[in-house]
Amino acid sequence: MRSLVIVVAALVILRPALGQSESRLLSSAQPTARTLVLRPAASAASAANRNPRVLHAAAGVVERRLRETGVRSPAVVVDDARGTLAVTIPADCSVDGLRDLLTRRARLEFRCLHQLNKAWRTAPEVVKGRVTGFEQIVGPDGRPVRRAELAAALSSKAPFTGADLQPTCRAESLGASAQSRMPARVGVHFEFKPNVKARFEAFTAQHIGHRLAIFLDDRLLSAPQIMAPIPGAGIIMARCDLPRARNLAAQLNSGPLPVPLELVR
Repeated sequence: MRSLVIVVAALVILRPALGQSESRLLSSAQPTARTLVLRPAASAASAANRNPRVLHAAAGVVERRLRETGVRSPAVVVDDARGTLAVTIPADCSVDGLRDLLTRRARLEFRCLHQLNKAWRTAPEVVKGRVTGFEQIVGPDGRPVRRAELAAALSSKAPFTGADLQPTCRAESLGASAQSRMPARVGVHFEFKPNVKARFEAFTAQHIGHRLAIFLDDRLLSAPQIMAPIPGAGIIMARCDLPRARNLAAQLNSGPLPVPLELVR
């Protein structure tokens, strides 16, 4: 009988301690997910309103991009009434890191600079003292070439676009070159679809010596000189860090957004 009383007393003493522990666990629990809200940019809002399917197509692209970059169990819900997308992601994901991934339209174009002036060269694009990750064509004085001059030198139509690529793009750090003393760069590997490879190789064979200008949403990513026929695959040299290059690869693999998006909150 004495042993039974001791056991009961011990249980009575332990109950408050267990309750306090549970309380501390509950109070320290962190949210496991967060929700971002996207909507068509002002310039594309009317087009999205006229065709509700545009928003649903954008939702599919957004979800593919998130999965491409390894985001765990993303969920994208379309709110037709508000014209927005609710994107649920793990709470530990960086919103700043995803902003460009989710909002950039990512229309890739390959165009030839037919009459590139011998004195023209590429240089990092700088806006308000900040290197943007894109390039620009500059003249011998270091100033950007005038838009009209550049337009006259570019092929009027892009012979190849991101739609011609296989969804196998990947980014990697290419390291520094001891011979050229160039800093480390990152690149995005790309490969054309089987039915496009021969056409791309023939195109590059016809334009040896010219520059192949690669544009993303009408901004210059790079403009390497064509030194020899290219057999359907290559590397886009990027002036950005590896995470942004991985975002670019994910965007190319997922296809362009039907409309540009903006982050509401």
